[in-house]
Amino acid sequence: MEKILEFEVSYNGLDSDNHQIDLYDVSRAMMGFHRSLAITSQMMLHNNLIHKSTALKNARILTYPQEEGSWQMKFALIAALSSPFTLPNNTVIGHLGYSLYDYIVSESLGVHVDYNKTIGKIYEENPKLPRVEQYQLDNVIEKCTGSIIDMHRPISHSETANKTIINAIQGDKKLPLSTTLTIDTYDYIEEEILSENEFTITGIVSGISASSFSGRIEVSEIDRPIPFKLDKSVKVDESFVNLLNSLRGKLNGSNSIKVTMDVQPINNKTGRLKKYLVKKLWKNSLE
Repeated sequence: MEKILEFEVSYNGLDSDNHQIDLYDVSRAMMGFHRSLAITSQMMLHNNLIHKSTALKNARILTYPQEEGSWQMKFALIAALSSPFTLPNNTVIGHLGYSLYDYIVSESLGVHVDYNKTIGKIYEENPKLPRVEQYQLDNVIEKCTGSIIDMHRPISHSETANKTIINAIQGDKKLPLSTTLTIDTYDYIEEEILSENEFTITGIVSGISASSFSGRIEVSEIDRPIPFKLDKSVKVDESFVNLLNSLRGKLNGSNSIKVTMDVQPINNKTGRLKKYLVKKLWKNSLE
């Protein structure tokens, strides 16, 4: 086995600045890191979704003794690589792992990461690597939500820290994730408030998963793709025809195939939009 990627996790503020932190909460947080990285790594290495971190195949996540600092630990993903992951420059796999994990954590916490400019670019430059599609990562996000909530516990429960900085380490370089864990990111991921307001939107589908009846839609008024989930009344085969046509157009480089849907917004407690609950899919687009 060889080391693929290393992470450094640092809790800062409050008691952690004196090298102290609540033991129960930080142990739960470390389990959250382990599970979320294991599920992400399984998707990268084997292109399938697991439910338990112990199901990670041909790889392990190891930790090192606590380091001096606010409250800091390192852990590493090691794996028995086989073709096509045995590239001459193994840093490609490490950077892919970093990019995938950054996408999972940051998108879960409301910070948009452009799949095409980060992960998609790596696959374009290394076409032999098994590709993980965006909709598959959305399924990973769904599985990792509870773990990412647990990663906040020293901040949200015992209040022995007030922020968490996560860096990937490759050689002598530190690559920070696109977001820092704070009480605000905890509120974002933990709270879901379904609005009673229902309205109509039109946009382009950028991802869809038939297994979870969910996806993403790009709406011109919003600067990021918004996740959506189909209500049970909309979970019929006919509902996917327009969604799939729009997605095919997007993947083929055309943004002309739009869909119209009636939705209820799901917000966090500060009012930030998290996702849409789709109540109706229109047969024909309004645009």
